[in-house]
Amino acid sequence: LIQPDPPPEPDLAEVAVQGTQTLSDGTVLHYTRANPSSPWQLAYLVLPDGSKITNPDKPAHNLTDMNGGVTQAAGKIGSAAQLTSAGRQYLSKADTADLSMGDVDFSVSGWVYADAGSFGTDPTIRSIFGKGNFQTAAGAEYFLYAERVSGNWRFSWQVGNNANRTIVRASALGTPSEQTWYHITAWHDSVNNVVGIRINDTFENTASRPA
Repeated sequence: LIQPDPPPEPDLAEVAVQGTQTLSDGTVLHYTRANPSSPWQLAYLVLPDGSKITNPDKPAHNLTDMNGGVTQAAGKIGSAAQLTSAGRQYLSKADTADLSMGDVDFSVSGWVYADAGSFGTDPTIRSIFGKGNFQTAAGAEYFLYAERVSGNWRFSWQVGNNANRTIVRASALGTPSEQTWYHITAWHDSVNNVVGIRINDTFENTASRPA
């Protein structure tokens, strides 16, 4: 299951149709919903410097193209996409300039849940989110995935530039459990040439990229 990044229920304000979440960098996300049973929607965010972004969502970039019969299941909040590898199910979106990151600062974040049996022996990679062909340095752009390394599963993040790629694994977390929600944030710091992955805002690993 893959779900975008609304806050967990305990972080929400006590108002039934409004909620907030404060990120580790001080950014405050403001959510609304039509009624207590409706899914949360990101309304706006306030950056650490106090500036307000009133249109943080970009509907044109939503992963709206369903492939292989994608269904829904209960998510961390509201519903999440239910993806079955046997059916080659995935969400996609045609490429745009905004999705082609290049050598810039960017991050991806979301909630991930592996059904029972997801972390088996074959295949050894479970794709979560990405762009390009993560199996080759020439085709890699950015990918978040789970992989089996020396018999142990790890969440992993890689960033490339069509010439080389850098992979960082969430070894601080260790082996993820099935049937458990994990909040994953992965990023590329173009100024310091670093890529990183953080699980549940606690377990963090970084790796250096070529300048």
